This record gives sequence, structure tokens and C-alpha cells, in this order.
Amino acid sequence: MRPIFSILLLLFSSFCSLSTLANVVLSDDEQAWLNKGHKVKVAVFDDHYPYIFRNTNGEYEGIVKDYLQYIEKVSGIDFIEVPLTSVEQGYTGLKNGDFGVYPMTFDFEGSNLDIQYTEAYLPYHYFIFVNTHQPVDPAEEVVEQTKPTMAVIRDSAIDRYVASKSLPVEVRYYDSDRQALKALDRGEVESFVGEKVSVLRLVQGLNLKNVVALRPTNDLYGLRLQMAVSEESNQLYSIINKSISAMPYDVQNGILQHWFDNDPFKNRLNGFMYFNRVPYTYAADSGWVSSTLLSRVYLRLWVTILDA
Repeated sequence: MRPIFSILLLLFSSFCSLSTLANVVLSDDEQAWLNKGHKVKVAVFDDHYPYIFRNTNGEYEGIVKDYLQYIEKVSGIDFIEVPLTSVEQGYTGLKNGDFGVYPMTFDFEGSNLDIQYTEAYLPYHYFIFVNTHQPVDPAEEVVEQTKPTMAVIRDSAIDRYVASKSLPVEVRYYDSDRQALKALDRGEVESFVGEKVSVLRLVQGLNLKNVVALRPTNDLYGLRLQMAVSEESNQLYSIINKSISAMPYDVQNGILQHWFDNDPFKNRLNGFMYFNRVPYTYAADSGWVSSTLLSRVYLRLWVTILDA
């Protein structure tokens, strides 16, 4: 964490922990569970900036890390980071007891996972990304005869979401956002769905010249992520929920402001405001690109993909 912010967050969190704890009413079972001094393993990624990532000193930083630190302050839980190399490890590790919390996912009808989802806490904007040079001629019969191709991270929430909707797309699996975006840049697939800020940073870092954000997804844009907890960890689940629910808006906004205020890929509003100031209303970033690009790809891809 950045030095100055670390000190301010520590001081501010120390003050907030006293006032917020007064609003968190724990049951006798929850308090007894906390008194045992549990150390809870939480799954994290090394390179999902600005949400969770490992800095040059080998320490974890990011928005999710700041939320976890706040929960530690107000509850007394001690989180221990467990690095993952794939999304698939996240859900299997949770079921196998390799860790207690998977902090970045979302529930939906048809998810069909035997885990508990906490209160929604983190704004997360899914966009549709395309290849700018994808040659599509709406007059060709092939447009109606073949399904558009979509890069999907195996066993991710998007993977399960697409399957639950029975969307008319051909899914091609990859192990990471990096792999999927490189495939999109090469023209091996026609689309990818991912969080706007983190994906655009990857596109810039990987120097991918052919990948562009087309627009937000209708169903998923503006959702808020949840933490996943094992079904057997009822006390942990309840305490995290109560901590998230009691988190003051100014603390949430302070975390998001720290990570987004100077980010070039943030969602702007009227030139001077942008999303991620809960709970206030906002105008969605349209995400539209040039009409030339739309004329090439819209008919084939976006009438069906994630518009159910």
C-alpha cells in the first residue's frame, strides 16, 4: 500500500473500528468464534490491478485488500492471503477447504454452486471487448449460419453465467484474461467480457493494438461483487456480512477514490464526475466506439451476446 495512504487508513480505520463496531451486533456464537482468534485464508490474485495485486515489495494491495483490512479492523478476523494462479482454483479451493473466502464473484439464478454469497459490496463494470479488425459482412449467409465466438475464462462467474443463459455463442476457453485478450487481439475469437478498468490496463500493458471496449453488457454492467464463503463457515459468513453492511459510505468512497481518481480508464460522468461513489445515482458510461466499427460487428455479435 502507498505509504501516506497506509498511515491515513490505519488512523482512520482505528477510529472507525470503534464507531462501526458499536453498530455490529454479534450473536454469542459469533463472539465465541471470534474469541478463538481464527486466521482465515483468503484467495487473492497477483495481477488484477486495481482490485488485488502484488506490489514490487511482494505485498498485496488494491481495492479488495482495503476492504479486507477494514473487515479485519472491525471484526478482529485475521486474513491470510493465499495466491491463486487460475480462477478455477478459487471455487475448487473454497470447496476443498484450502481457504475460507473467495472475495471476488457474484451470485445469479442458475449459478448452482454450493457456497454462500455475502452482501454485495464492490462496484464492478463488465464491458464487451472486440477486435477492431474483425471482418464481418452482414450480407453474407455465414452471419446467420455460424455462432459468434467468445473468449471465456474457464470456471469463472462469466463462464457459469453464459451457460445459464444458453446464449447462442461458441465459447472458447482460456486460463487467464491475458490469454483471452491476446487471442482476441490475434482475431482468434470475436469477443471477450471483462471488467473495464482492469482489462483496459491489461490491453495497454500488453500493447494490444486491436482490442477495444465496445460497450457495457446490459445485464452485468454496474453490478456489485460479493465474497464467497464455504457453506460450512456460517459464523465467518455472518460476521463478514455484518461488517460489510455496517461499512460507512465515506469509508467505501475513500477506498474507491484512492484507486480511481487518477485512473485514465475510469467511467466518467459529465466530464468531472464518474461512477463509484456509492450510493449516489450516476449515468452509465456508454462505452460506444466509432460507427465504422459498429457497422462491421454489431449485427453479428451484439444482438445476442449478454442481452438476454
